[in-house]
Amino acid sequence: MASPSPASRNSNDTDLDWMAPIGLLVLLVVLALRFVGERPFNLDNDNSAQVVQFSISIAVVALLGWGLKLQSEGRGRHRQVLRDRLLVVLGICGFAAYFNFGRLHFGNFVHIWDTYHYVMGAKYFPEMGYDKMYDCAVVANAENGRRDEVNRQKFTDLRTNVIVETFDIMKHPERCKAHFSPERWDAYKRDIAAFRSMVGEQRWRDIHLDHGYNATPVWTLAGYWLANESGPVTLDKLKQLNLIDPIYLFLTVLMIWWAFGPRAFSIAAVVLGCHFANRYYWTGGAFLRHDWIFFFVAAVCLLRKNYPLLAGMAFAYTVLLRLFPGLAVAGVAVAAFEFWRVNRKLDPTFVRYVVGGVIATVLLVGASFRFGGPEVWMRFKDNTVKHANTPLTNHMGLRSILSWDPNSIGQKTVRPGGLDSWWLWKQTRVDNWNTRKPLMWLAFAAGLYLVWLAVRHSGTALYLGAALGTGFIVIGAELTNYYYCFLLGIAVLQERRREVGILLGTLCAVSQVLNWGLFPWMSRWLDEQYVTMSAAALLAVVGIWWLFTRYAADAVAPEEAPVQLFGAAATEPAETRREKPGKKKRR
Repeated sequence: MASPSPASRNSNDTDLDWMAPIGLLVLLVVLALRFVGERPFNLDNDNSAQVVQFSISIAVVALLGWGLKLQSEGRGRHRQVLRDRLLVVLGICGFAAYFNFGRLHFGNFVHIWDTYHYVMGAKYFPEMGYDKMYDCAVVANAENGRRDEVNRQKFTDLRTNVIVETFDIMKHPERCKAHFSPERWDAYKRDIAAFRSMVGEQRWRDIHLDHGYNATPVWTLAGYWLANESGPVTLDKLKQLNLIDPIYLFLTVLMIWWAFGPRAFSIAAVVLGCHFANRYYWTGGAFLRHDWIFFFVAAVCLLRKNYPLLAGMAFAYTVLLRLFPGLAVAGVAVAAFEFWRVNRKLDPTFVRYVVGGVIATVLLVGASFRFGGPEVWMRFKDNTVKHANTPLTNHMGLRSILSWDPNSIGQKTVRPGGLDSWWLWKQTRVDNWNTRKPLMWLAFAAGLYLVWLAVRHSGTALYLGAALGTGFIVIGAELTNYYYCFLLGIAVLQERRREVGILLGTLCAVSQVLNWGLFPWMSRWLDEQYVTMSAAALLAVVGIWWLFTRYAADAVAPEEAPVQLFGAAATEPAETRREKPGKKKRR
């Protein structure tokens, strides 16, 4: 039988380049609609979605691993178009995975718990500030005819973060009402009644055991305006407000494609949708909770596209929205330092970046003074310090790792029956941290050195420093788990090192396994799970930093050929084709 002609082989290859990605997309759509929706094998909705997210993560690692294997065989461009298209399909599905493939909270869109805190906290910030949110809710709920319910309730005193009974505030309602005008108090009571009608009594109690409204005065500028402009609280109006976040997330991954290309987009989208820590459960369907990630990523992307002034403004805004993104400036500073060390002058890009940051900071901080002048920032500082000394079971970061001790885990320290059954666990975590805090500073210094080695070898481009600097957030900040979508800022480096995607894809898969606790030695307690997820994230970040140093130069693969998603497949250079067994090369 005659062998297929070269033209026939090329035609078949081109067909496969389209058919395989379309087939993969159809498979994932079927899994999303049938597997996630039908809940097979006695899985609940959440776990069925996680199985698909885990599968996407593994597929990304396998696909990128295939490319590395081909590279090691001297066939780095073999099936390049096919591999790129498959990766983009996985990225699109990863983005959909964040939204649980369109099923959101499996029955509803609005996250009432989170939306309540940020809508009411912003709308009535001039009256409630940071410490009266739960006090006022107790008083308003009682005046709305639920006094018996209030008497059964306990809530967090936001001045101390200690759980208390409602008796004291009911004796002194003026502590809250004195800050409202009669018209604003009536509006507040109507809004409280609306939120209360959306949840049951137990859920309402649990909501008020949280830690209140903690946004910065700059975030409150947008939050206050939007919440008040929307008028009285209704479910339909909350849905409209909460559509802002999906738009922000879509624009975030779209911006990554614009600045870094489809490969970086794909890895970033998979990190968003498949990393268990930042899943939709926590802040999906909430109000203005992802504005900061858009501006955080925008700062890196704008540097990549050589818009340093805008990049500096975007970075200043994200820092003023959430503070912790400011740790990423360490990477920018290292890149600027290395440029100065080599050239004995300041990097002009860095100068423009700083100017943009200063301009935005002056304007935004000045605008935030409308809520009480400079004193509003002092109140915010006090509130932030208070929360920094209040451990949570879903905290992540190096501090969480250093605060862990086998004798002070939740399994051994929880004392059921009291007002706060976790008080001993919280205290031991704080004590452990105070003892081991110097280790964090040593780790930060080691990180600075490793990032310096990276930019010294890989170049002083400011965007590279900004992306690498993302990793300092793991070391320097203890965050609630859902903020770990900040890893999108380092995922963009897939453009430079394809191993970045393997490390982050592995991190996503590992995070799912840690959540499931598949093996007897794996804990199902949240405080232990999030410590192990913190360790996994730290290892991934250190691994990415190492990839850019000269010590990894012989281990990393060269950059891939340019992406051709919609063009013809690139012809593989003759010198990289493998000879078939038994054939001799013509000379």
